Amino acid sequence: MNAAPKAVYRWSGIVFLYIYFFSPLTVDIIPLINFNFLLSPMKTSILLMCCLVVSTITFAQFGSQQIISNNGGECKFCGGDIDGDGDIDIVVTVIPNGVEWFKNTDGLGNFILGQNVSTDHDVIRAAFLSDIDGDNDLDVFVASQNDGKIVWYENTDGLGTFGPQQLIGNISIGVQSIHGTDFDGDTDIDLVMVNTSANIVAWYENTNGQGTFSEAQLISNTLDGPIAVYAADLDGDLDQDVLVATFTGNSIVWFENTNGQ
Repeated sequence: MNAAPKAVYRWSGIVFLYIYFFSPLTVDIIPLINFNFLLSPMKTSILLMCCLVVSTITFAQFGSQQIISNNGGECKFCGGDIDGDGDIDIVVTVIPNGVEWFKNTDGLGNFILGQNVSTDHDVIRAAFLSDIDGDNDLDVFVASQNDGKIVWYENTDGLGTFGPQQLIGNISIGVQSIHGTDFDGDTDIDLVMVNTSANIVAWYENTNGQGTFSEAQLISNTLDGPIAVYAADLDGDLDQDVLVATFTGNSIVWFENTNGQ
């Protein structure tokens, strides 16, 4: 069912309820509706209940699964318009060492393999799409656990041709999750990561807006097994804070970005 009928059904029910209960025109309008079932108070109540139910139904329905890949080993994925054609493609990490992307060929969810981005990793744990070098296309961050590497790959032509691996950092074995956003307010994409083995939460500054990154800047090393990280403005002060979930610590915590820099 498309969006227009949904809206009609929802709002017709809401408008009727408003008129019936709250509008001063109720006395004038209701007698003009020549439906016999409105003459019975019980039937009127049933009608009002039906209108309320119809007005809140979302009509969301999902079809059967549609396979993108069944090669095996796919672990993590993220979506974005990699080739600049206005639809959503996906990047997939493949255990133990691969990164590949799938092209949405028609904008309707029919996918083909676009490119094997890299096989130079040891147990990939995370990927994140963002414009890392400021050239208005989507590049990809990748982190792998057993070699501790955090790297990025440039989308060299805006069409999904990815360049060689560019190292951001390599603290120690155990990187599990990454997230890219602008932490220091200079409009380029920085990176935050968590390392479960070393209990580290740290971020890397994109120093020139073109993908040259600073050394790791420590946020915390006291959490017990940080395993997932996300960034958002949690306190409404227009900068990006850091949200972390821990595995062995069984906690969710956040760290305030105190100066936006």
